[in-house]
Amino acid sequence: MFHNVVHFRAGFQYTVRTNLTVAAGYNDFWLANRHDGVYAGGKSVARSTSGAAGAHVGQEPDVQAVWTPSRTTQVNAGYGRLFAGEFLKKTTAGVPYSLVLLGVTQRF
Repeated sequence: MFHNVVHFRAGFQYTVRTNLTVAAGYNDFWLANRHDGVYAGGKSVARSTSGAAGAHVGQEPDVQAVWTPSRTTQVNAGYGRLFAGEFLKKTTAGVPYSLVLLGVTQRF
């Protein structure tokens, strides 16, 4: 998701049945260097070269599911909500961000 961050994650996963796993997690993001910024996809999301914006980027709870309908197909879905920490509140609008993931993997 981000580059240039220190990332803490805690969570659990539960196997509902052999082809379905659900998980929940909590993520906490901190700048690796408070005089830099946050980057996603190679682009700057927010910067504070002075370091005055703090280092705490934000917290993000999420839920995820992995369904394997066949031996060659896997479907991943997830939702997370990033709540702005001190750094994002001072360098952006400080609003929460919704993060949605949907992916299909096909093995040949």
